[in-house]
Amino acid sequence: MNVHNEYVAEIRQGTFAMYDYGMQGNIMRYKQATSPIYNMSQYPSNHVPTLMLSGEKDAFANTVDVAHLLRDISPSPCLHTTIVPNFGHLDFVFGYNAHTFVYNSVLTFFQQTN
Repeated sequence: MNVHNEYVAEIRQGTFAMYDYGMQGNIMRYKQATSPIYNMSQYPSNHVPTLMLSGEKDAFANTVDVAHLLRDISPSPCLHTTIVPNFGHLDFVFGYNAHTFVYNSVLTFFQQTN
């Protein structure tokens, strides 16, 4: 299975799992027939300062998926989230105003967590 098909399969199944190597590959690597699902509730959000930026218009990491991920991660004062209005997936890199909405936010976050 290629990476694109893997991504599409995860979207259809509504899972966030490790790479699926097929039944035989999974048994060799994971000791089970299916790829393990990540347990995001074990993410150390109470110890690791984390900034999660998402785009309001992102077709790949849409607001519904981001909200689902945030429900799975344990609440923490170390977890900071921002939805950037009118930003799509590629706007985070190529957007003419990415420096204002993304880069400055990231730099400020790093400065505050030092």
